[in-house]
Amino acid sequence: MSRARSLPGRAGLGAGAFVVGAVALAGCARGPGPAAAPAPRTTPAPVVLADQAEQVRAEVADRLLEARVAGDEELVGAGATGPAALLEALRVRVDGPVADATAAEPLPAAVLVAPQAAGWPRWFATVTDPSTAPAPAAPADLPTDPPTDLPSGAPSGQASSDLASGEPLDPASAAPSAGDLDATTDGTAAVAALPVLELYTSEDVRLPYRLWGRLTLLPGAELPSFPAAEIGALPLAVGEGPDALPSGDPSAGAAPVEEDEDAEDDGAAEDEAELLAAVTDLASRYASVLADGDASAAAAEFEPDPFVEAVRARTVAEATAVQGVAGTLVEHGPLDGVEVLYAARSAGGDLLAVTAVETTVTMTPRSTSGVLRPGPEVRAAAGVEETDDVLTTRSVAALAFVVPAEQGAIRLVAVGEGLVSAETG
Repeated sequence: MSRARSLPGRAGLGAGAFVVGAVALAGCARGPGPAAAPAPRTTPAPVVLADQAEQVRAEVADRLLEARVAGDEELVGAGATGPAALLEALRVRVDGPVADATAAEPLPAAVLVAPQAAGWPRWFATVTDPSTAPAPAAPADLPTDPPTDLPSGAPSGQASSDLASGEPLDPASAAPSAGDLDATTDGTAAVAALPVLELYTSEDVRLPYRLWGRLTLLPGAELPSFPAAEIGALPLAVGEGPDALPSGDPSAGAAPVEEDEDAEDDGAAEDEAELLAAVTDLASRYASVLADGDASAAAAEFEPDPFVEAVRARTVAEATAVQGVAGTLVEHGPLDGVEVLYAARSAGGDLLAVTAVETTVTMTPRSTSGVLRPGPEVRAAAGVEETDDVLTTRSVAALAFVVPAEQGAIRLVAVGEGLVSAETG
């Protein structure tokens, strides 16, 4: 698919003129005339400014702390939604009430993208500054060695020959998954050396902003530059978003090119159509790459990335670990069937698209001769030490992609993955 494109300027909706009242002065002296009214905005205002974003982050941290202290997963929804809510709900359910829990000080963050306001839902994203964080102790990294890097969201353990005699599968060497780069929602990065992208959303005018996801940037990944927060980035109508979002220049604020308005409209419409074509089934296409690797029909559309390598390596290791005792079925797909949730154009025309995929791993015992003993995280989530029944785990990965304005492959720049459920039977 060709995505060579340029984005013509186009004004958004007017914000309305400011009204300046005249002030009557006593006496005969004439004061200076009223100041000239500032020029009205030619584009909608951004959804938040920098200080508002920091206030949202602090309020979300407080609401999630309330859920932890009470040990009530029903309270998680007040501060989180999407992947973040699923991850935090499991954490609260497993930990139970934590009376002495304290809110970690959120790492300083700058507003990365604040789209121009155009109805609801609304969203914005921040990115942390890792230079201000304390050095972590032995942080987990993306796994590269298939034999030892088994997922936190599935059983792991000894060689399959140990299972033929009916001995339990013992996860003696379970290793963190790629999702352990971002397994918490307490405002701190699991890997302080890497920036963390936080996305907040308000689905309705009556709802406050909540944390949707916390995604750790991949090593070496670069985010595109967006217009300053006080200007606002250009949104794109995708997924479950507003029915109609204004088109405009990605630099947000350029005046319309009135002398060639028809040609501009045609160019903008064509460009938006190409962008939509590139992202409308983004989650499904990426899920097929997770499942089939280079054999996927969509593989050439994405740059190779370590997350795909890690997931596929773990899939092979899982199946190998339980062969002869259980059959393994791994399924990847868009979270809740939604392809792209949030997207905005950068100052250079590249598109930042954020979505989520879910992975379900089902292990079905071939007979009663073997027993599955999952790793600690799955044991805690499932509430069992071992099982000879069907074991199903579900993990969710929040993903941020950059779709280039010119021809080129889509690249994954950030990921936040973790186990969200485990059950038997």
